[in-house]
Amino acid sequence: MQPIARVLFEHGYDVHTLDGLGYNRGSIEDMASVVDTYIHSEHLSRVTIVAHSKGGKLALSTTDTIQGLVTINTPFSGSKYAYILPFKQLRVFIPNSRILTMLAGLTHLNKKVSSIYGIFDPHIPGGSVLDGAHNIQITSARGHFRILNNPDVHAAVLTELESLARC
Repeated sequence: MQPIARVLFEHGYDVHTLDGLGYNRGSIEDMASVVDTYIHSEHLSRVTIVAHSKGGKLALSTTDTIQGLVTINTPFSGSKYAYILPFKQLRVFIPNSRILTMLAGLTHLNKKVSSIYGIFDPHIPGGSVLDGAHNIQITSARGHFRILNNPDVHAAVLTELESLARC
């Protein structure tokens, strides 16, 4: 996320990084709690979260405390590769897992979400479209992590943040 954070900072956004997330290896519920605790302890309001991949799912779990959410390559419908991943914390992305099903039921929150994704993501072959969200495909972007360095993605994130700020 460093390339995105740098662009946001250069454009005058107040960027907060959460050391408590570490490598984001905990459950979505535990990581969402870290985000909620930070937002409340810092007395933040009108928060818009910009998140990548799993970060978008955990941020969606904190929507009672945020104004909006800009996600990049977030597996809203999971990934068929989650069945074979060697890490337990990534198995949450098995399509129709308990947490994905629960979050999918919160459709009234999707209007707060802008989902940005490229034309190819080897980790999320089903894509990052979220029904009811503002879905933005960046045709110049490929890859799961490489997308974070794409200038068109940076421009899309800035545009979405401006749009969410007007709400």
